[in-house]
Amino acid sequence: MFRIESTGVYTTPELADLFQLRERNIWPLLLSGALRGRKIGKRWFVTGADVLAFISSTESAGDKQTQDTNIPPSPGIPTSVSST
Repeated sequence: MFRIESTGVYTTPELADLFQLRERNIWPLLLSGALRGRKIGKRWFVTGADVLAFISSTESAGDKQTQDTNIPPSPGIPTSVSST
């Protein structure tokens, strides 16, 4: 198990290992700003605090997505009850 230290600094190969992705799948996250990092020369570096913030943001986005799903009602099932 990989432990993220908020004061640590991680490279793209380490992040790929952490997220169980290929390194080439980490670069778009960095380039888009979804995962904050700093490019020094040809290498990217990400602080542990930024990794934890990214994980937290993706978890909260996933929670929101499950709450906000718009599933259309099934035919024949009433969506509201009216009293007459």
